[in-house]
Amino acid sequence: MNYAVEIEENLPTTELGTVDECLSLARQIHDSASSKGPLGAFFYHPNGEYLFTIFGARVSCLCYFPANYDDTGVGSWCSDANAKLAGPID
Repeated sequence: MNYAVEIEENLPTTELGTVDECLSLARQIHDSASSKGPLGAFFYHPNGEYLFTIFGARVSCLCYFPANYDDTGVGSWCSDANAKLAGPID
């Protein structure tokens, strides 16, 4: 199973084989964003679902899009601004 990850515009797509590799890359992006400024990333699941996230912003976000979202425009979930979480969401 291959997951595709796009970080910012005009950078090559990274392909990963497992969810753990995706989480590891997300942590690396987060750490880079802390020093470089906000970074956006799309994580694509092979079944068509995807996540969009912004790391390192004053208010970060996470948006989930179901596999049929591009056709229907229905069913996305998005994080709340300034919500305090007890721990990591992964």
